[in-house]
Amino acid sequence: MIAVLRSFPALALVLVALAPPNVRAELDPATWQRALASLANAYQRGDAAAYTAALTTIAGDESPRAVDTVLRALDQAGQIERYDLAILLLARMAADAPRARLLELARDDGADWRTRYAALDVVSRWPDTGPILLAALDSARGEIRRQAVRMIGQAGLLDGVSRLIDKLALAERKGAADAREWVEALVVTTGTRFATGKDYRAWWDGLDFVGKDDVLARNRRAPEPTERKPGDDAGGSVESPLMRDWAAERPRDHRYVTSRKEGDIVVVQGTYDKVENVLDHLGIKYRTVTPQGLKDLTLDPAQIIVFNCTHTDRAGRIAMKGMLEGLPKGLAPEGAIPEGGMVFPGGAVDPCLLHDLGDDQIKRIRDFVVRGGFVFSSDWELGNVLARAFPEYLGVAGFASEDEVSIQPAKEHAGHELLRGVFDDNPYRKRVLRWKIDEASFLIDVKSPLVEPLVWSKELDGKYARKGLVACVFSPTARGTGSGGSVLHVLSHFEKQLAEDGDGYALQKMLLNFIARKQGWPAEDRPR
Repeated sequence: MIAVLRSFPALALVLVALAPPNVRAELDPATWQRALASLANAYQRGDAAAYTAALTTIAGDESPRAVDTVLRALDQAGQIERYDLAILLLARMAADAPRARLLELARDDGADWRTRYAALDVVSRWPDTGPILLAALDSARGEIRRQAVRMIGQAGLLDGVSRLIDKLALAERKGAADAREWVEALVVTTGTRFATGKDYRAWWDGLDFVGKDDVLARNRRAPEPTERKPGDDAGGSVESPLMRDWAAERPRDHRYVTSRKEGDIVVVQGTYDKVENVLDHLGIKYRTVTPQGLKDLTLDPAQIIVFNCTHTDRAGRIAMKGMLEGLPKGLAPEGAIPEGGMVFPGGAVDPCLLHDLGDDQIKRIRDFVVRGGFVFSSDWELGNVLARAFPEYLGVAGFASEDEVSIQPAKEHAGHELLRGVFDDNPYRKRVLRWKIDEASFLIDVKSPLVEPLVWSKELDGKYARKGLVACVFSPTARGTGSGGSVLHVLSHFEKQLAEDGDGYALQKMLLNFIARKQGWPAEDRPR
């Protein structure tokens, strides 16, 4: 526990001093003081049960001072995993005075943003607080705006979608760079993608009430089943807590990803990554093919193709050698480009898993994506596939050494739909996510402003001459069309991101979001 709280009497005195004066409380002074002392003592000892009891007693005071005390204890509550309890206790306060205090804090954009975040978390659980959520869209803090978007979706607030469309239209008229923030907010809220505010407005106004309500139903939290029956956990939810969360919090997305047919997702087998194991764990159906078998597969833009990181054949090695020549000093490790071509670690490899994608196959992959197909790739597939199929978007910037670095959301896309649930904006739940990098992982070279950075590492950026990109997405389009598919690429592998205390399942969450993104995605040869 933090050193500043070593003396619980000191905390009690501070909390009492901060409480508003002359407030009549339901708790007598002696009981109030004992509760404050118990709260501090329980936190010092890391006693969650005692902390719960003390926090419950304080919240029972049903007064503005109780509100302020619980809010100031949220840092502690977050560390002791009692944040949700604290918010629930505040939401259950029934007296007029504490509720008025929480409403005041939820409206105040000039107050500490963390306090407003918590107050919004509380009042969003009450009825008839839509205007407060809508007002939060005007906050100067991105975290508050993203929180408001999430809550508007969870509340099924029809006016919220209309307000978001207005925000997008205004940003477009001003030529503001934040227009894409509102596009991403609308995608997260409605699950529907349009290029402009005008398109969104025409679509939204063309829906009747039932249609609008059905659109927003995708975000509503489903009630927890009171009794589990055989089959309730179909789709991998028993094995995966992540899928249980999706079933409760994103029921429509959960139904979509777990109802995929075998051919909807095609996994190209590899040597260094096994995305199929992750899909098995998540309960998502797929079809596997070898790299050689890909050429016999009919590619449908309704599909998602997953390229596992793998070896490349000799021709690919020589091609890669040409791509890497002339790199800045230090980006290619000594000995990485010998006279005879590329040398890759790993020893003997099943010949069936070696890439043998000729130019005709690379062209097929490009055409597949341009027509609306989705591609997910990891690590060396940057060189094997993406840099060949989409050289105007991405290239190989060199090699990284085996490492583990902290990761952050890319600032300009922190609210991106593919990062939904990956990083928590909640300031009381902050944790450092770690990303493991394999030896000789390919650093990502961005060649187009149309590539959207998703995940970044400041540590990696400092080590490799501003090449700290960990995950990115782009959407190639056919010339003269407004559609096209999507490509998501990540540095390193699923094999490395296995522990919840490492990346917090960030990579699994991005893959799930990517699959869910396919819902209603427009294809070039299909009506929008």
